[in-house]
Amino acid sequence: MIIKSLLDNDLYTFTVMQLVFHQFKDMEVNYKFKLRNEGVDLQSIKPQVQAQVRMLHGRKFSANELWYLNSLGYFKLDFIDYLRNYTLDTTGITISEDMEISIKGRWLETIMFEVPLLAIINELYFDQFNHDWERHGHLILNGKITQLNDYSDFKFNDFGTRRRRSADWQRLVLTRLLNETNSLAGTSNVYLAMELGIPVVGTMSHQYLMAFQALCHPLQAQKLALGAWITEYGTKLGIVLTDTIGIDAFLNDFDDVFASIYSGVRHDSGDPYDWAEQVIKHYRALGINPLTKTLVFSDGLTINKAINLFNKFKSQVKLVSPGIGTSLTNDVGYVPLQIVIKPVTFNGIPVAKLSDSPGKTMCDSDAYVTYLRELFNCAS
Repeated sequence: MIIKSLLDNDLYTFTVMQLVFHQFKDMEVNYKFKLRNEGVDLQSIKPQVQAQVRMLHGRKFSANELWYLNSLGYFKLDFIDYLRNYTLDTTGITISEDMEISIKGRWLETIMFEVPLLAIINELYFDQFNHDWERHGHLILNGKITQLNDYSDFKFNDFGTRRRRSADWQRLVLTRLLNETNSLAGTSNVYLAMELGIPVVGTMSHQYLMAFQALCHPLQAQKLALGAWITEYGTKLGIVLTDTIGIDAFLNDFDDVFASIYSGVRHDSGDPYDWAEQVIKHYRALGINPLTKTLVFSDGLTINKAINLFNKFKSQVKLVSPGIGTSLTNDVGYVPLQIVIKPVTFNGIPVAKLSDSPGKTMCDSDAYVTYLRELFNCAS
C-alpha cells in the first residue's frame, strides 16, 4: 500500500476542503489527469494503479490524525467532526485502457484524491525500471546537503509529495535534511510534518481559484475567491496563488484591501524574477511596504534556482520562501514525470487555468480558453 495515511497529502487539500465544507458543500466537479511528457506510456501500470485505488476505498481518518489536524489551529470543530465520519469513496475515479483518468463527484468528497493519485502513478511508473536509483539518489543528495551547508541563512520548504520517487524516499530525504542541514523549514505533506515534528505549510491550490469561474462571471472570480478565503481564515493562511489566469489579471484584482490582508503571494509559472519585480512594484504602488510581505517560489525549483532567488530578493521583502518539489524528492537519475490533475468543470461549467508558462494551460474546452484569453487579454 503506497498511501498509508490519509494525511499523506498536501495541506492545501485540507484547507480548501474546509472552505468547501462551509461555503460550497454541494458543488460538483470533474477532474482530468494530464501527462505532459512526450513518448511516455503509462498503460503498463494501469492494473497496479487500479489496485492502489481499491486500497484507498473505504479508508477513514484515525483519531490521531484528527487530533493533529485540530492542533494546527485553523480547522474548526465542525469540520473535524465531518472528517471523523468521512470515508474515501473511489467510485467516481475512472481509468480508461489508455490511462486517461477522470474523477467525478461532489467537490467536498473528491478533493482528497488529486495528490495521492499523482503520487501513486509516479511511484508505480518508476518502480518498473531496473536501476540502482537509491545509491544514485544519495550521491546527488550528498551534493545538495554540502551546498546547503554553505548558506546558513537559506531556508526552504518541501513541496515534493505529488511527484516523489516514493513515499519512503521522500521521508528519507527530509530526515537527512533535518539531521544534516539547518535549511529545511517545513513540508507541505501533512503526514510527514506530523511524523517528523516539523511545520506544515500551504494555503490554497489552483483548483480553488478555478472553481469561482463557475460561480460568477470570470471577471469577478478572483475577487470572490480572495474574499471567500478571508471569510474562512481571516488573516491566517495568507499566501495566495497569482497565476490561475496570469499575473496581470491577478494584480488587477489584488487591490489595496486584499494586498494588505494577505501576507504574501506564490509564484508557480512564468519568469520568477520578472514576477517578483512586478509584485514588489505593485505593493509599492498601493502604498504597501514589500518588507512586510512574503514571496513564495514554487515553479520547478532546484536548490541552485532557489538560492539565487533567495539572494536576489531577501533584502526587498520580509521573507523569501522557496518550495522545492520534484528536484528534491525525485532527483535520482530519471527524467521525472510531469503529471497533473486539475478540474475541468464545476457544476458542469468549464473552468480553466491560464498559466504564465506555455504548455501549462488546463481546460477541456478550447472555446472557453479562447473566451478567457480574450476576456483577460492574455496569450499564455
